[in-house]
Amino acid sequence: MRQQLSLKPQDVAVLVKLLALQTDQWKQVDLAKAMGLSQSEVAKSLVRLSKAQLVQNKRVNCSAALEFILHGVKYSFPAEVGALAVGVPTALSSTIHNNMVIHSDEDRYVWPSLHGKIRGQMIKPFYPELPLAALDDSEFYGLMSAIEILRVGRARERKLAERYLESKIKKL
Repeated sequence: MRQQLSLKPQDVAVLVKLLALQTDQWKQVDLAKAMGLSQSEVAKSLVRLSKAQLVQNKRVNCSAALEFILHGVKYSFPAEVGALAVGVPTALSSTIHNNMVIHSDEDRYVWPSLHGKIRGQMIKPFYPELPLAALDDSEFYGLMSAIEILRVGRARERKLAERYLESKIKKL
């Protein structure tokens, strides 16, 4: 009997963090600390990512990861957009993507966080500590914000986010 695989939202963030690291020379303890997750959460996440064939022997399967990110994440983990909140800007509001297209201040999106200063429409993060982890790693922040564009953006914005993600992931 085959065991059913169920990825969790934090698994997306762990996968993206591994992509952001751009190396297979990482330690689980350092990964957990950088992401604000427990070592056991990271270990379980790595097992699920391995079963999904997205990570093998500390290496990300970049082509599978890109396919999953571009075509699976928004369906597996649809964005939960909520009321106005103060937090860390994400999607097109992030500091990395805010010049991608012209948008109004009313179109601001944030991950709610005490560490943020921007007010916008809340997007529930993939895991609670994501906003702080993103602020500590600009590569991770850029990739995660682009994924949020895929989940909440309009067609043109999603296409630009896809190009960004492809350019970042294909060079790994």
